[in-house]
Amino acid sequence: MPSAVAEEYQERFAEVMVDEYQDSNLVQETILTSVSGMSKGRNNMFMVGDVKQSIYRFRLSRPELFMEKYDTYSVESSPCQRIDLHKNFRSRKEVLDSTNYLFEKLMFREFEGSNMMKMRLCMREQSFHRYRKMPSLRIRQKF
Repeated sequence: MPSAVAEEYQERFAEVMVDEYQDSNLVQETILTSVSGMSKGRNNMFMVGDVKQSIYRFRLSRPELFMEKYDTYSVESSPCQRIDLHKNFRSRKEVLDSTNYLFEKLMFREFEGSNMMKMRLCMREQSFHRYRKMPSLRIRQKF
């Protein structure tokens, strides 16, 4: 249940846009859903991310938040729609093929019980953390 302050923000924000969503944690998720209109059935939250780029586990990021939405949102037109971005315009095919090959070997899903999932990345997160930004919140106010 959102607080009175969160409900005020729900009325002010037309959209809540989250970049690098794969690096969000439970506190950020709670704040974002509180200030968006999600609790009132308004699907005005837009999230962008790539689970292969999740490197903030040491900051309590929860890539499974991203994967849960990835697995449950439909690619068909629906209130909670997933749009897959398959094109990469920044790298040559050879770079993408090599990177995807490595990630296929390094990343996998582990299922524990019926609802728990962990993403495992067999690389050292610490070597990358200084080059990445924390997830950002972009909000467009209603006028």
